[in-house]
Amino acid sequence: MAASMAGPWLVFGEFLLLRAVMMAAMMLPPVAPVASMYLTVLRNRRNGTAAAHAAALAAGYLLAWAGCGVAAFGISRALGTLAPMGTGTGPSRLAVWSAAIALAVAGAYQFTPLKARCLRRCRPPPGFLLRFGNCTGRLRDCRLQHARQAAFLTALDKAAITAGLATGEALNLDFHAVMHWGDDPVLEKHYVPRRSQRTRSVLTFFAEDAGTHTLLYANADLSKATQNREVIAFADHWKAVTGSDPALLIFDSKLTTQAVLAELDDRKIGFITLRARHPGTTKTLAALPASAWKPMTPGRAGNKTRRIRVHDDPAAQLSAYPRPIRQLAVTGLGHDQPTLLITNQPQLPARQVISSYARRMNIEQRLAEAISSFSLDALAGAVPLNVDLDVVLSVLAHTLCAALRRRLPGYHAATPGTLQRRFLNTGGIIENDRRQITIRLARRTYSPILRQATLPETITVPWRDGRTLRYQYD
Repeated sequence: MAASMAGPWLVFGEFLLLRAVMMAAMMLPPVAPVASMYLTVLRNRRNGTAAAHAAALAAGYLLAWAGCGVAAFGISRALGTLAPMGTGTGPSRLAVWSAAIALAVAGAYQFTPLKARCLRRCRPPPGFLLRFGNCTGRLRDCRLQHARQAAFLTALDKAAITAGLATGEALNLDFHAVMHWGDDPVLEKHYVPRRSQRTRSVLTFFAEDAGTHTLLYANADLSKATQNREVIAFADHWKAVTGSDPALLIFDSKLTTQAVLAELDDRKIGFITLRARHPGTTKTLAALPASAWKPMTPGRAGNKTRRIRVHDDPAAQLSAYPRPIRQLAVTGLGHDQPTLLITNQPQLPARQVISSYARRMNIEQRLAEAISSFSLDALAGAVPLNVDLDVVLSVLAHTLCAALRRRLPGYHAATPGTLQRRFLNTGGIIENDRRQITIRLARRTYSPILRQATLPETITVPWRDGRTLRYQYD
């Protein structure tokens, strides 16, 4: 009896040993980077049993595949017992047909909607570890908050000002609607310029330094009920960054209301914005004598000039603004009716007010760069809080590109797209040891510019346990 039982168990032991060796050879190389990342995450969390946890991960991976082999061995033995071949040495006819059917079913499964549904539920191990590795507790899936994005932008803006990437003397503000291409009735409708209509979209808010054209702020956690007060939220953010309210904000007439303009004035925050034309105001301006209009020739891009006429009214009245305000009516800009600018800065020369607002269009150029270089208009989903993280990361990417182009000779005005094509897309080899990370960049046409750039030779990475990062050029 014992001898008869030894045969099957011996075969099973040989199969299990062969299966384990095969799985180690095939599966350990793919799982090694994941185990290494898992080990790094545990070490960063100062977990004393990091090595044991990493070993348990690899062992569990191999055991899972070995368990599949045990099931396959049992099925194979059962089929062989049910329908043995005549010689008793080869696989049974039933086993052959069963394997063929299983292979056909597995091939057909690749083209079914179920496969696509399963892939949507799958999470790549590296992304899973990067997302949840440093979060603990039962609420680790609920870590996405606008307050965290705002705190990150506060730290980023402080670093940008310290590095000279922003001055903060004047700040351009604008809304940007990211259109939703699906069919989601929950999203609000906002005006999308590229479609020239109101459609379901996620409204985002951006702020740019008018002097250096660096993006400094973004928020997508907005709604129609709160969008008029976003300028106040940005003023609070800037006060947290610099310790004082912004000196001058420049935006168009649709950004906020006259009541909020009064709040800005109460806080001594300067602003320049447009005023909507009304028939009464247009009629009053048309009745003014020619002597009330002052000719002016402001500078334009490309050393071009344009002759305009300006009427400066220091005490214009607005319907919902509690006090008189300065209004500049400008003709000669290509419109049938005068363009109306209002500001609470009576000391600024009219030429400076007009040119400052004209340069506000730079923020639209920055947004166009973010769309083409960072896929800003590729909506992450129908949840504004998720889009909020995306726009904050776009601000980070734009700031990093601004810092890089300042160090590259001849590229001070390069767009992020140009930097990506010529420098950031360069391939190479990463060598990582316990003390230093060396990145060997492949040779490209623009490699000499990188060699001439004022880049530091080594960089200390605090979140990698103080390791140094060094670049080498082949």
